[in-house]
Amino acid sequence: MKSVYAKCYFVTIVTLQGLENRCLSLQRLNLSWCGGEGRLTPSSFVQFVNKCGQKLTFLKVSNCSFLNNECLKAIAEHCPSLQGKL
Repeated sequence: MKSVYAKCYFVTIVTLQGLENRCLSLQRLNLSWCGGEGRLTPSSFVQFVNKCGQKLTFLKVSNCSFLNNECLKAIAEHCPSLQGKL
């Protein structure tokens, strides 16, 4: 699996945990509009990025209510392969 474009009402903490176990080749992830109503938390996202961020070349997180400074710091530290726009 190289790309995941999430239907955000289905994405939960459990979804990210499941992806963590299968993210060896994940390069593209779109989580835009995900995380409403506490379905995703900053800590679950940071844990995911820490484990799976190395190979990501594209990460879209626009309008994600869970994003905070810790999330942005994790992206900066663990996603060295991110490139420009889609």
